[in-house]
Amino acid sequence: MIEAVTNEENFRKFYSSLEEPKIILIAGKRRSGKTCLGFKFLETIQRIRDLDAYTVGFPLKIEGIKNVDLVSKLPSDCVAFMDEASLLNIGYSSRRSMKTRNIILGDILGLASQKGISLIFVVQNTGLLELNVIRQADCLAIKEPSRFQIMTERRFLKDYFKYAKRVFSGLDEGERVKHAILIDDYYTGLIKFTPPAFWSEEISYAFKNVNLK
Repeated sequence: MIEAVTNEENFRKFYSSLEEPKIILIAGKRRSGKTCLGFKFLETIQRIRDLDAYTVGFPLKIEGIKNVDLVSKLPSDCVAFMDEASLLNIGYSSRRSMKTRNIILGDILGLASQKGISLIFVVQNTGLLELNVIRQADCLAIKEPSRFQIMTERRFLKDYFKYAKRVFSGLDEGERVKHAILIDDYYTGLIKFTPPAFWSEEISYAFKNVNLK
């Protein structure tokens, strides 16, 4: 379940928009529940669009979800989840330049759009992304941000992250992992979600053994 905390009518419009290909970018501090939210969107879109679900470069096998090692191997009209750490698993070296990294991300998101793929991409800080990469996202979901994250975000996004920080500071600590700020053409505000049916803490720590080359 993903539900609006405010303005349910606009949220229904957002929910209906998931019937079309959409690129969702999720950002937030470490251990804030980004991966859980990402897989919740995967599960939701898979059900709404009746599509096969994939992960890209994900090191853990999840029942009912296929994995590919390259975005180019995704079929048209599917829904896919990709974590920033997946770049390490598909051959990207952490020692390569940020420029190269952003070119790779831009190509990934561009390819997803062309193939009608709904793609959920998890990143810790959008401040490290080139503007062209951010432009290709249809939706931004912000999990609880850190203080330093707000300072390093892009100027035009800072107000959203400051807003998210204020909202999360008003939530009980145990409730924060269940919420996110959603920024979309149809809905901007707080959402609440439950973990996907297949969720486990093992998924949350899937990249712990990935080597930094």
